[in-house]
This record gives sequence, structure tokens and C-alpha cells, in this order.
Amino acid sequence: MARKKRKVTERYLDTKSKLLVQEKSTTTLENATQIAIENHLQNAAIAIKPLEQINNSSSEKSKDSATVSLETYHSLQQQLEKKERQLEKIQEQAKEQEETLNSLQKKVDKKDKQIKELQEQTEEQTKIHQTLQKKVEKRDKQIAEKIDDYKALEKQNEKKDREILELQAQITEQSKLTQTLQLRSRDQNQKITFLQDRANQQTKTNQTLQQQLETRKNEIERLKAQLEKTS
Repeated sequence: MARKKRKVTERYLDTKSKLLVQEKSTTTLENATQIAIENHLQNAAIAIKPLEQINNSSSEKSKDSATVSLETYHSLQQQLEKKERQLEKIQEQAKEQEETLNSLQKKVDKKDKQIKELQEQTEEQTKIHQTLQKKVEKRDKQIAEKIDDYKALEKQNEKKDREILELQAQITEQSKLTQTLQLRSRDQNQKITFLQDRANQQTKTNQTLQQQLETRKNEIERLKAQLEKTS
């Protein structure tokens, strides 16, 4: 005796749909999977309903309708499984994109910190340069004043001349010190220029990373749009 084929009803499909929905309720992408499953099952129920109406009018046609409905259900089940595999793949891709974005964000934060440190160092070097410049200007003023004194002392006796020679020796020493300070100031200027160049390079790098982040965001939005179309 042939085994009686199980009749697939709208209630059975509705129960199956609820079970599948409960299994797909953990993440936003999984919610999209729920919507896809519900839509497919609703379409299956709509397709089966007229077959059940034919079943009420003819028992022989009912058996054929049940067979067709079961085949339709299996076909839909295979389609759902295929959709689930596709959605799982998209979920994995989205997760990888999120990890990449997090990694880039950490790199950007690190670069921002380095830029801030360089800016602080540049400000400190600028203060040092300004202090040295004030000292040089003060020394130049002192030397100018002493030169005036030396010119007046030249009109005095030999003792005063010896004093002038001693003062000239001091002036020579002051000139050496001034040159040393000037060299240091020049070196500080070079360092400041180097730091500024590095800061500019860091800014460019930061802009590049920002563009990459925007690109990643656009890719994620595109994937979401594709997911919505799929569902």
C-alpha cells in the first residue's frame, strides 16, 4: 500500500516560518534574513492556498495539489537555504570590513597622537628660539653700548687704552657667544622646519586614511543596499 503523502498546509508553513524567524533574531543582518524567509514563506502560502481550494472540490486533485505543494515547499526551502548561505557570506564580509575599519581608526588615532606630540614639540622649540633671540638682541644692545663707551675712552690716557683693549677682548668673547647663539638659533630653525614638514606629512596621511574610511563606509552602504534588494 502506497504511503500517504503529507499535506502541506498554510498553517504548517506559518509554523515553519515562525521557527525560522526565531532562529534568525540575533543581529541586524540576521533580521534581514528573517524578512527574506518570511517573504518566501508567505509567497509559498499564497501559491498553496488555491491548490487547497481545489483539494476541497476533488479528492484526486487534492492529492496532486498536495504533491505539487510539497515540491514547491522543497524548492522554496532550497532557495531559502541558498539565501541563508549568501547572507552568511555577506555577514562575514561585513564583519571583515568592520574589523578593517576599526584597525584603520586605531591607526588614525595613533597618527593624531603623533601629530599632537609634534605640535607640542614645535611650540616648545619656538619658545626656546624666541628666548634665545631675546638674549641675542640684549647682547647686541650691550655690545653697542660698550662700543660707544670704548670710543669715548680712546681719548683718554694709556691706562684707559689698556682698559679699552681689555674691553675689546670681552667684545670678542661676546661676539663668539653671539655666533654660537646664532648657530643654535639656525639649528633650532632647521629642527622646527623638519617638524613642520613631518606634521604636514602626517596631515596628508590622516587625510588619506579618512578617504579610505569613507570608501569603506560607502562599501558597507552598498552591501546593505544589495542585501535589501536580495530580501
